[in-house]
Amino acid sequence: MFFRRGISFSYVYWIWNRVDRKRIAEVGHDIACAEWLLRNSAYVRFHGRPQLITGYYAIPTARSLKLSEIHAVNSGITVDGFPYLKGVDAVEKVYLINSKMIDNHCLDALKYISDSLKHLEVERCPDVTITGIQLLARLKSLRYLRLHLLEGVTESEWKLLKDNAKELFPNCETVFEAAKFIEAEHELPPPS
Repeated sequence: MFFRRGISFSYVYWIWNRVDRKRIAEVGHDIACAEWLLRNSAYVRFHGRPQLITGYYAIPTARSLKLSEIHAVNSGITVDGFPYLKGVDAVEKVYLINSKMIDNHCLDALKYISDSLKHLEVERCPDVTITGIQLLARLKSLRYLRLHLLEGVTESEWKLLKDNAKELFPNCETVFEAAKFIEAEHELPPPS
């Protein structure tokens, strides 16, 4: 097989993000989800484990472990992989930062973890629009929402979001930043 110049990487993204039902049955929802995320350059943390797991081969094998955090920073996750979140019931924090493949459909798929998700940050994801942000209002457990530098949201939509934040997200602290550049507040270790 050979590769021609200019061929799209969408096929590679699809392969790395497709859901493997046999693997879920074999290792459980949380471990299979962690494998998907790490395959696509995201990091994860499990409950009771202080370190972020940054390498695929560092994933623990105990089926009893539960995912607690997802750090999709500069990752290649796409909507095709989000069904891995079905059956994952303890994720409390999700960071979607500078992930170019994140869009409104991905935000909609966060409904799979709506019962546990308390903290969400979405930053520099150019395909996220006001429509996707409005879908986040269904996440009733959400207590902190940070939206920052989303190119798909216009200035007037940012203003509308800020003005209606309490109605849209009544039990949630919201931070909306349209133009200022700031780095993510959390430190990520170098990949292992």
